[in-house]
Amino acid sequence: MPAATESGATGGFAEAAQAVAALFASSRQRVDVFSHFLPAPVFDTEPVLQALVAFARKSPKNQGRFLIWQPRLVTARPHPFLQTCQKFPDTFQLHSLPQRLTPPGEDFLLNDAAAGVRFPQPGRSLFTHTDGHSQAWLQGVFEELWRHSEPVPELRQFLL
Repeated sequence: MPAATESGATGGFAEAAQAVAALFASSRQRVDVFSHFLPAPVFDTEPVLQALVAFARKSPKNQGRFLIWQPRLVTARPHPFLQTCQKFPDTFQLHSLPQRLTPPGEDFLLNDAAAGVRFPQPGRSLFTHTDGHSQAWLQGVFEELWRHSEPVPELRQFLL
């Protein structure tokens, strides 16, 4: 049973996957994701994969930017989320950060419709929806990280 707290946090991988899928579905043209390793119980679920495909097909202008902190954890096994991204190379960009940078301590997803989801403990199901202040702050963090990011050869090779 998912846990709920006064801060609005909820838990449970099924609920987390639904929140991520809803974020893709509610986006207009852009989704930004920062994740330590794209935890499979959230990202490799059918609702998320269906929402990812629907997002890519909605418009040729749609763009998903995914920053992955630990790409080797992602490429250690077949990853349905990344395999789905591979089908839409013009829509999705997969990057990582140089090891000299310190990543945020949480995973987060943001879209251009002012919706977002934060995972304070990467790999866990506990999540919160962003409010206006945290949405703007996290978008600034993402933009700065993206500026320092680079495509990941391991991800590109894995996808091909």
